[in-house]
Amino acid sequence: MKEVVHAIRERTGPDFHVGLRLSVERYGLVLADMVQLVGELLASGDIDILDLSLWDVAKPPANAPEGSRTLVEHFLDMPRHGTVIGVAGHLASAAAVQRVLDQGADLAYIGKAAIADHAFSRRAIADPGYRAPSFPVRRDHLRSEKLEESFVTYFATNWPQLVKG
Repeated sequence: MKEVVHAIRERTGPDFHVGLRLSVERYGLVLADMVQLVGELLASGDIDILDLSLWDVAKPPANAPEGSRTLVEHFLDMPRHGTVIGVAGHLASAAAVQRVLDQGADLAYIGKAAIADHAFSRRAIADPGYRAPSFPVRRDHLRSEKLEESFVTYFATNWPQLVKG
């Protein structure tokens, strides 16, 4: 992967933004290996933005002993060499977003919370106590959030536990 990213950087130059999204556990990935890879990618200067898909920013790594650091904490204290780090993973409240920003994330990516509330960002900025609607939500709720019928069907079909009715 590092070689591919480096080749992209060489061919595009410094004025082209290179971003990379990584999942860092599950599917056979070893956290220690991913921490090393992220460190090497950050040190290389080849990426401008690193998007860490963490499933849940507040949880400890899979199979970690009680009291372990959270998954996000394994990455936010690394030297970045100018790379911006964004994190995703169950960010559904203004407080959760503020917490990861306070921990050192540069960006907080909102996924399902933005599906449940198209104005999540505006509401979270205005109200530090704001929390997106909880899943499961009704199809009518998704439609009211300006989602097209084809997306509502796709979402309900692929994640039936998130949609009722």
